[in-house]
Amino acid sequence: MHLMDEASTKDVEGAGKNGQLEAESYCERLPLHLCHGCDGCGLRCTEGVKITYTEFLRITRFLREHSEEAERVQAQDKSIPGWPITQFCQFRDTELERCSIYPVRPVICRLFGHTEWLPCPLGIVPPQGTEAMDAYQRYAQEKLQPFDEWRREVDCGETILPALDSRS
Repeated sequence: MHLMDEASTKDVEGAGKNGQLEAESYCERLPLHLCHGCDGCGLRCTEGVKITYTEFLRITRFLREHSEEAERVQAQDKSIPGWPITQFCQFRDTELERCSIYPVRPVICRLFGHTEWLPCPLGIVPPQGTEAMDAYQRYAQEKLQPFDEWRREVDCGETILPALDSRS
């Protein structure tokens, strides 16, 4: 099956069969209006974020639909000043200081700044209570691995983006 055909069916079917749907539903209720224009969390976006297969497919589709922008972001230096062993997330647009996949960012990224264990670094957003932990615990029972590991595992011979393929 073609990766993008699988993305369209797996997004719906896969999320409905696991804790991801519950976590996404919770994330949709978060008070994002408090974050409008803020990028305080963005400075904490580092490489290696573990995601579900469904999230991998969504991100892949988004990257293909926005390939020119994605190539520009992938070409950026992801070094974090003062942190020689850690880099920014590969999807962090270091020039515009924003997430380049924001509309399809993973659950863990959407929870950042809204939970007691991932608090708002500026103290603007109050923690949302125990529901976030419950939702995340069910989500975390899914197979989670970084984007590049999913890409290697899926490796169906398709190119997502040349810049991503050169990272392997």
